[in-house]
Amino acid sequence: MSPSDTADEDRFVELYKAYIGEPDRRTDIYVGFALFFGGLGVGLVGLFLFAIERAALEGEVFWVREIAFSIGAVGLPLILVAVVVLLPADRRTMYVAAGGLVIVLASIAFFVSVYPSNWNYGRDYSLHGVTIYAAGLITILAATGTALV
Repeated sequence: MSPSDTADEDRFVELYKAYIGEPDRRTDIYVGFALFFGGLGVGLVGLFLFAIERAALEGEVFWVREIAFSIGAVGLPLILVAVVVLLPADRRTMYVAAGGLVIVLASIAFFVSVYPSNWNYGRDYSLHGVTIYAAGLITILAATGTALV
């Protein structure tokens, strides 16, 4: 690592200290920002894929839409978990956020297993999938609110 890399890292940590406070661990800063920008990125990729599927493929290629929804559904939860990681929160709050993220990922796996044949068609499992996703997202929101307080 060159001296300029160390100086850049120190400035990054100093900004964190100035606006948020003393970090528990340096890795929390980097993991938090990686989750934040990763969540933003996957949300945008999901939106982009959905737009392409609707516009260019005329809404007829369900596997592209399935990928778009699955990727896009991870974006907001990752951003919210990043807030919990970045803010000085206790371990229980981080565990609650991680548990909510696991629930969200389980709902996305459920979506992939039933889409498109049992999502608004045939045996409709859309309410089940959306309810599981909402439960995970509400759990993450509760952890985020706790971290903000």
